[in-house]
Amino acid sequence: MLKLRALAEAKAKAREGQKNTQQLCKPSLIRLKKDLDNIDLSKQICEYTTYLDETPMRINLAIKPDIGYYAGGTYYFNVSIRDTYPMEPPVVKCMQRIYHPNIDIDGNVCLNLLREDWTPALDIQSIIIGILFLFHEPNGKDPLNKDAAKTLIDDPSRFEIKVNNSLRGSNIDSVWYDKIIIH
Repeated sequence: MLKLRALAEAKAKAREGQKNTQQLCKPSLIRLKKDLDNIDLSKQICEYTTYLDETPMRINLAIKPDIGYYAGGTYYFNVSIRDTYPMEPPVVKCMQRIYHPNIDIDGNVCLNLLREDWTPALDIQSIIIGILFLFHEPNGKDPLNKDAAKTLIDDPSRFEIKVNNSLRGSNIDSVWYDKIIIH
């Protein structure tokens, strides 16, 4: 009986070793590690933390735009990478509720390169640049938050006031936004 138990434990350890080896050899993980090695950290990309041993793999990203309506705030994103990466794009979510035409109140991000413009040639750096671009130049023509987009297009000065108020934790059009900037 003891021999059977020892044999079962040895097989379980061998299977666990194979599982860890398989996980390390996943093409998505290999590509992701390469992408992370090539990230160009600028002052606008404050930090990132990786969780490569989780399923799906993910990256938590902090971005601090230095120009545009959203300058002065730090915005946190969760980037979920499935095993189909880079054939399929990651899923990107903003972790804060912000007033933005291309980010809805649930944190979903509307960025063409995360949808129809995605190709396996794009990488994590491309996604970061795309997110930064949304903060520098919000796009009112491809919105998730239609009210914010309409305000941006119809009255940019009113849009700026709403953004500034929302970043200080105000209620805009019956929606409370997270306090991002304190002053």
